[in-house]
Amino acid sequence: MIEAKNIILRNMRQDDLDTYMKVRGNYHDSGEFMPGRMETPVQLKKQFEEDGFWSENDGRLIILTKENKLIGDIGFFKSIPYVEGFELGYSIFPPEERGKGYMSEAAAVFSAYMFESKPILRLQICTLKGNEPSAKVALNNGYVHEGTLKNATWLRGKTYDLEIFALYRENCLSMKDTLAKL
Repeated sequence: MIEAKNIILRNMRQDDLDTYMKVRGNYHDSGEFMPGRMETPVQLKKQFEEDGFWSENDGRLIILTKENKLIGDIGFFKSIPYVEGFELGYSIFPPEERGKGYMSEAAAVFSAYMFESKPILRLQICTLKGNEPSAKVALNNGYVHEGTLKNATWLRGKTYDLEIFALYRENCLSMKDTLAKL
């Protein structure tokens, strides 16, 4: 568990699953930039049983408010096999909790954690072109814009470019310094 200024990041527990599936699975509240694919409760339960949503090459932590309300998740996955790093993915589920700085704080803490716990050189965040809140999360945490993947994905009947942001090991604050800065 990592306790920051306004949020708590921790591994999912069995008793979190029902709440997680309920808040995560609301397609109508997911926002215009969230992928249209959804994992079923059966898929989520199976994955949780297999690895607790944490393995060597992918994992996710839940994001809780200080009042212990589950509001989102943040995770990592291996998007390019030959790159010594991971891609981050994240979401704040309830629309009323977005725009409060929770994700910027979660990304700062999670990025520091990843560099302290894994022998990686970089982390990257890919955002759909036009997803300014997500791009702001990346930029606020020292990620630099590396480029654009043209016509990279299809979402809700529309083609999107992806903006790539990266943070390098040498530019990431330590966990101690990250928590002090918040």
